[in-house]
Amino acid sequence: MNWDGCGNGSRPPPGTHDRTEGGGAGTGCGPGAHPSSPYGAGGEGCGVRVEVGRIFDAGESGLRRVLVDRLWPRGVRKEGAPWDDWAKDLAPSNEVRVWYHAHPEAVEAFADRYRAELLAPARSASLDRLVEAAREGGVVLLTAAREPERGHPAVLRDVLLERAGEP
Repeated sequence: MNWDGCGNGSRPPPGTHDRTEGGGAGTGCGPGAHPSSPYGAGGEGCGVRVEVGRIFDAGESGLRRVLVDRLWPRGVRKEGAPWDDWAKDLAPSNEVRVWYHAHPEAVEAFADRYRAELLAPARSASLDRLVEAAREGGVVLLTAAREPERGHPAVLRDVLLERAGEP
């Protein structure tokens, strides 16, 4: 896999097996079950925990923090970055990213295009690694975008949860 380690390298605490979808709505995880997480609620016993958030909110949440943007965020130094890994190989291709920027209203079409890229065999190992991290203690998919729930982190979260066998 092509992840570039950066940040402090800390791992989330083992035994935190939850599933969260950016606020807990429809996840089976009760609101407020994880008040320490700035990204949303989750609940014990849910199996897999995957959240989305902005890099500017990437404080200590106890989850593995993974930057999922293809481009390094402006103004952020690589030394001491507030995330644990950079999974740029799971970001949308430049073609899909530029297309979505030109058609911001086409959220579903973007999701379909990006999902097709994610399901390509070349990305299988990277997806499996993130699924495993989500099972082991949870992950937060971080982006510099203003609305992570309307962008690629939300699509990636859904693909990871499907791959993990979560509804």
